[in-house]
Amino acid sequence: MWVIQFPFQKISMKKNNNLLYALLFFFSSILVSCNHTEFYPDPYDTGLGIFSNTANNLMSGYIQNQPWRTRDRTTGFLVSPTFELLINKQITSGPSDNLIFTWYVNTTTNNTLNGDISLVLVVPKVFGYKELSALKGQRLALDTLNGYFTFSSSQSNFSKGTGNVYFYDMQVDSVGPNNFTGRMSGLLDAKLGGNLILSKGRFDHSITPAQIQF
Repeated sequence: MWVIQFPFQKISMKKNNNLLYALLFFFSSILVSCNHTEFYPDPYDTGLGIFSNTANNLMSGYIQNQPWRTRDRTTGFLVSPTFELLINKQITSGPSDNLIFTWYVNTTTNNTLNGDISLVLVVPKVFGYKELSALKGQRLALDTLNGYFTFSSSQSNFSKGTGNVYFYDMQVDSVGPNNFTGRMSGLLDAKLGGNLILSKGRFDHSITPAQIQF
């Protein structure tokens, strides 16, 4: 007696397994954070990222002649985002306020003191996020009266420092009510307070509403 076996059940089970694997891959991919930082070494100075205006989401430079760079920008579904740059405004009791750019250190790259760098600019009380675009093309020499730099870490919190910043690009484009896209890039050098020197600094970022906290 001949018994004919049909492979339908095996084929069905195989398809179910493939579907299961596909679903597992999909959900794991949206739960795992995505890295949005690109580090392309400068061919003439490999301790630095290249100077660009392509939203590499990176600041790099030297502190005491040692390479320093920001942490990676990461995002993901159900995962708290991590930004390398945040911008906020400090309200003061005086006639002006402080606009603060803070770059957060990448603690895995052997940075000096593993500290964060802040740039503080004196701005009018009416300064809002749309006015950021006015910084495009500006070269600012900071003397601690019109602005200053700071360097902070778990080991130290240094005093105000002088320096220079050049905003090669700064653009904020509205895409809806209280929603926008933006970008910024430029160069900087500074005395970070104490005896710390920041040299050959360069930055290149896309800017999202979550990064501007005012």
